[in-house]
Amino acid sequence: MGNVMIRILVMSIIASIFVPLTSAMSNVLPKISEQQLPSPIKVMQQVELLHVGIISRFHLERNSQGDLSYRIDVIESQEHQVTHFSYSINNGLLINEGVNDLSSYEVEKLNAVLFLKVNRLSFSNMVKSATTESRGHILEAKLEHDLGVNYLSVELVDAQGKHMVAFDLDEQRPMPVLKWH
Repeated sequence: MGNVMIRILVMSIIASIFVPLTSAMSNVLPKISEQQLPSPIKVMQQVELLHVGIISRFHLERNSQGDLSYRIDVIESQEHQVTHFSYSINNGLLINEGVNDLSSYEVEKLNAVLFLKVNRLSFSNMVKSATTESRGHILEAKLEHDLGVNYLSVELVDAQGKHMVAFDLDEQRPMPVLKWH
């Protein structure tokens, strides 16, 4: 029962910091709904095939010119580095990449990254598992580790708005997300 309460507490913390779409992202749904674009899962799988590390975060990003791209962060746990990739949303081709040492924020995700690595799980498969019963387009998916719980949070958008799904990596099942009104 204690683990369940911890998981609910973790998800209530996430829900309390969950913010509405910014004005820059509010008109994304028509663009990603109306076109035949490379799916986020396909782009994630491409990255997993080509790179050694574990994806820790995927998100849809808009640059200063208004163009959309998929941003993917891959953590290499042994090197304590993160590689940031930007892929074109239109054709799935690599736009740019950069390597940095892990920030304190990324170090916090290391437990979840190591969990996937040790258990030979892929980020893309975890995102698929987390979203099997959800509608909408993926805006962001990221590994988290809070209060001893490894989980994946996925932010989706559809015609009704934005919603969040959480997936417990240890238990391989959805987590409840508390909503604050």
